[in-house]
Amino acid sequence: MTKTLNPNTIEKYGFLAMLNCFTLFFLSMFRTKTHEETPVQTQTLIGPGITVEGNFMGAGDVTIQGSLVGTLQTTKNVHIGPQAKVSADITANDILIEGAVSGNVKCYGTLQLKSTAVVEGNMETNIIAVELGAQVKGKCASGVTETMPEEIPFRGEHKEKVVARSKEGVKK
Repeated sequence: MTKTLNPNTIEKYGFLAMLNCFTLFFLSMFRTKTHEETPVQTQTLIGPGITVEGNFMGAGDVTIQGSLVGTLQTTKNVHIGPQAKVSADITANDILIEGAVSGNVKCYGTLQLKSTAVVEGNMETNIIAVELGAQVKGKCASGVTETMPEEIPFRGEHKEKVVARSKEGVKK
């Protein structure tokens, strides 16, 4: 839609009003992506009351509020909730632990241990933040400056079938 500038319009509405119109037009030419155009990041959630067993590899964020047994490897971030119980080796970019983890942790970015965290295993990270009250039984190496690989090679001996359990029973 093309609009022409009428000299009477400038007299009627004033120069500042016209400048405002030109500014809005100019900004609309260089607008950013709308919500519909922005790709959505997939997130995996293991909710409370759910227990999953297996070796997991992925490229999305993972939040655990239930239980996990096995291994967890992602190129994104992991959040272990305050009621979560994890018995697994974890590899991720950024990791936030509020619950219990039994296994080794490899973090390429920032590893945060909240006051409710209990970790039994060795930790390797670039940056670590530990709140007062967090418990660690294992060795910790920080300042590791490796970069996160785009794809994480599978470290398990073999891939297992994923089994999810809830209070109602087993789901496959």
